[in-house]
Amino acid sequence: MSGSTAVAIFEPLRPEHRLLATAVAWVALRGDRPWRSAFSQSEAVRTLKLDAARGLFDQQACDAVIAAALGEDGRFAKPTSSLLTERERQILRHISQGASNKEAARLLGISPSTVRTHVESIFRKLECSTRAAATLKGLTLVTHAYFLKTPHMNRPRFRRHLQALY
Repeated sequence: MSGSTAVAIFEPLRPEHRLLATAVAWVALRGDRPWRSAFSQSEAVRTLKLDAARGLFDQQACDAVIAAALGEDGRFAKPTSSLLTERERQILRHISQGASNKEAARLLGISPSTVRTHVESIFRKLECSTRAAATLKGLTLVTHAYFLKTPHMNRPRFRRHLQALY
């Protein structure tokens, strides 16, 4: 499939769907599969960027997902009222990258039971029950301001959809 064909197929997708498709691809690349081991962070970045260049993913969605997954929150405007606390965002970032509660606790200098409490709070606030679902919803929260800055994404319907996440 050529890049122009792929763009023609995916063009009708709404921005939030293109973002979700890209986030799902990131999670799939970073996770173990029965036929291959998980891609390293740099391999996943390279693969996703290549796929975006070929037209399989929206380039802006790709850039936003990669930046969010790498913890480059500085690129994005901070929402005025965030659903997650700063500590919950830190923990979500670590568990999204595959860290166990014990590993996240060690990296953040807190106890594993505190991490577990924060993970439960994240699940409750994001209305989900798995780490993968929390990762996808968290990526949407982190990248929403980035997408609202671009003119074609700044439509009332899209804004209402993203604001509902808060």
